[in-house]
Amino acid sequence: MRFLGAMAGMALLGAWAFLLWGEAAWFADPERTGSLAEFLSLGEIAAQVRVPVGQVMAMTIPFLLLLRFKKCVWGASIATAYCLHPLFALNFGSPLGHSPSDTYGLSYATVSPPVTYMAANVLVSNKRKDEVFAMIRSEDPDVVGLSEVNKAWRDAAIESLGDIYPYHGSGSNVGEWTDRACGGMLLSKYHIDSVYSPELVIDGARLRPFVEVAMGGSTVTLLHTERPGRAWRLRARLSLLEQVADRDVSGPRVVMGDFNTTTSSPLLKRFLSATGLLDSRMGFGRQPTWNHFPGQVPVAISNSLSKVWKPGFAIDHVFVSEELSVLERRTVPIPGSDHLAVLVTLKF
Repeated sequence: MRFLGAMAGMALLGAWAFLLWGEAAWFADPERTGSLAEFLSLGEIAAQVRVPVGQVMAMTIPFLLLLRFKKCVWGASIATAYCLHPLFALNFGSPLGHSPSDTYGLSYATVSPPVTYMAANVLVSNKRKDEVFAMIRSEDPDVVGLSEVNKAWRDAAIESLGDIYPYHGSGSNVGEWTDRACGGMLLSKYHIDSVYSPELVIDGARLRPFVEVAMGGSTVTLLHTERPGRAWRLRARLSLLEQVADRDVSGPRVVMGDFNTTTSSPLLKRFLSATGLLDSRMGFGRQPTWNHFPGQVPVAISNSLSKVWKPGFAIDHVFVSEELSVLERRTVPIPGSDHLAVLVTLKF
């Protein structure tokens, strides 16, 4: 029994060290921490799995109680609360812009027409373009942001969806659009006043740019950051997020896309703090958008687990400024992609 207690204690200490490593990613800045930045940035990956770690911790508590490992029970309980407390606001909080007493059904009738935004990583190698465009037509959002598009995707989207989305803006990581490009595009039912998509270069490599459009007094930004990992990816992520945060915009603002990280990431928290943007998931649940075992978890099992466990990570986001109210938020499958699309309906 003592051996089991010692093993449980060591496992708990290891879990806490893992979680604290995730928080240390806040200091992953080459200008401040130099050579340590890459090691600290890997902690962002640890931060990604904070919710699954909390779920595992919660399941171990009954066994620790049966074994009467009181100190381990306390440690596991605190770790569970630390990992899972953000879920309470996401699942039980009021949607942004609403008080708990709001009658959401009246909102559509008492204000100007709501606007629905879609953020979708279509996967550049995806061959099922027609099915993706059919899905977009079926969902009928007002503004669509497509990530991981090349020339073929861009041209096909303009041709297939141009009748309902006559306005668009885009940006490529290689300047001119080619089939080797990887960029993003915004399509809109509403007139676009201006498009801004700057060239981003890190260590001589051109990055996927963000695309910012101004329309009707509001600003919409689509971005796709590098995933956590190597030092150059860290610099690329920081550069992109800082440039978006530094943009001098006024009026309602929506920033959406594939951020390649969950909101547990200290670096993403820093971005939200700098911009004052808010998570549109508030009151609608965690809503994972990317399964970390694509093609390996049978659909039937994944759908059954999603009711309780919700496998996968919420790495595609729609962040909004405080003057906007969120009427609806949900995810939908994208044919041929490893991501789910995010659909958010906003009230201005």
